Order: sequence, then C-alpha cells, then structure tokens
Amino acid sequence: MHIEAVINRAWRDIVADILETAKGGANQTSIMHGSFLSYSTVKEYFDLLLQPKLLTYDIMTKLYDTTEKGVEFPELYQKMNTLVFPPNMKLRQRPK
Repeated sequence: MHIEAVINRAWRDIVADILETAKGGANQTSIMHGSFLSYSTVKEYFDLLLQPKLLTYDIMTKLYDTTEKGVEFPELYQKMNTLVFPPNMKLRQRPK
C-alpha cells in the first residue's frame, strides 16, 4: 500500500488492514507498522475489535490474533469492494 493511499482511509479499510496484519499473531508494533497507524489510533481500534471478538489478545505472549470471525471481515469487505468497483472499472483521477 502506498503512503499516499493511507492518508484518507475509511474505518473499514483500517479494520481490514489490522485484521490481516494480526492473522497468526502479531505484536502491537507489527500491527502499527503493517497498518500504517499511530499508537493512539491503533489502541482505539484494538478496543473496537476486541469487544465483538474479531481480535484476541494473549497477555502471556503479548500478541494480538485475528479470530475466525475476524478473518471473515477482510474477505467480505474485499468481495464488497469488487462488486462495487470491478477490477476493469476505470476511476477518474482527482486533480492534484
């Protein structure tokens, strides 16, 4: 992902990035770097994702992990994006 594309992401993009990065277990720093998020932002999203059990946290290993339920979110989100914006669809560029 390009840094430019990260500037104005929707919350769904951020959630999908966190859940993808945490698959199989990842520490907070890895998730921050993999999702291009600051410490304060990633902490807010952890709270959001831990409550509905999309993400788990192991106190002993200090690792976050995506649950089975959490694995479904990025997959469904990608399918939705493909339906709305098919790969062959051309989007107009915004003037810089």
